Amino acid sequence: MEDRKIIMYTMKSCGYCAQMKKALTEAKIEVEHRDKDEWKLEWEKVKSLTRSAVFPTFVIGKEYILPNRDFQNPNEAIQSLQYYKTAYQEDTTLTEVIEMVKNSIYMVKMVLEKVEGLSKRLDVMEEKKIGLDEKEKIRQQMVQRNMLIAEQRKRKQPVNTSEINKTSQKESQKILEDYVVRKNKNDKPPKWDL
Repeated sequence: MEDRKIIMYTMKSCGYCAQMKKALTEAKIEVEHRDKDEWKLEWEKVKSLTRSAVFPTFVIGKEYILPNRDFQNPNEAIQSLQYYKTAYQEDTTLTEVIEMVKNSIYMVKMVLEKVEGLSKRLDVMEEKKIGLDEKEKIRQQMVQRNMLIAEQRKRKQPVNTSEINKTSQKESQKILEDYVVRKNKNDKPPKWDL
């Protein structure tokens, strides 16, 4: 198998490019460095084909390797480069392109299902939080009620606990009614605009 030339498109102010160059040197991988400004026409072709202008971008034969899409750190980039440097490449047929698109669609579907599952879990967590907020409000009301009764007893004033209890119960009932309304509102299935 032929050993392909690796081209690395960079720009002068790219700190990640410098980090990548160091990692490639340590891994003893030969790379032809091309600054985007010096190789403007070629870079524009790469950018229009990949629909991405990120650095460093690698080209090996017919393969384009981009940060964040194909690798997350220099070690992952080195692994990909070592693979593609010697991997067999031929012209891609329409059938192969269709299979790659179908595979990509499937992967997107899997990600969307995971996001939907996480969204449901967040909804449950939010629902539990709403309930906790109401419990905390009721607890604070009971503390205030008890403090009021204690204050009246300190002053040796007659304590009208039934009036205090009625007020406290009304406030607690209002909090719980608000909670039920919000809970019912949150239980409605979301409307998805597609």
